[in-house]
Amino acid sequence: MRDDRDTAHRLAAYSDAVFAVIVTVMVLELVVLATFATAVLLAIVAPRLSFGPICAAVILHLKPEVPS
Repeated sequence: MRDDRDTAHRLAAYSDAVFAVIVTVMVLELVVLATFATAVLLAIVAPRLSFGPICAAVILHLKPEVPS
């Protein structure tokens, strides 16, 4: 009877360890994907954010003065 309990405890500990490893791998993959998504988003948005003020400055510079 004692051997059956030991086996059950070992099996429970093993399944807990496997679950912990799987969850850890899933979390690490989420961090990598989140970092990659952030990098892609910044690569797409950053040039447009810098392009807007430059266009505004050029338009204001080239705007003809209206005589009053």
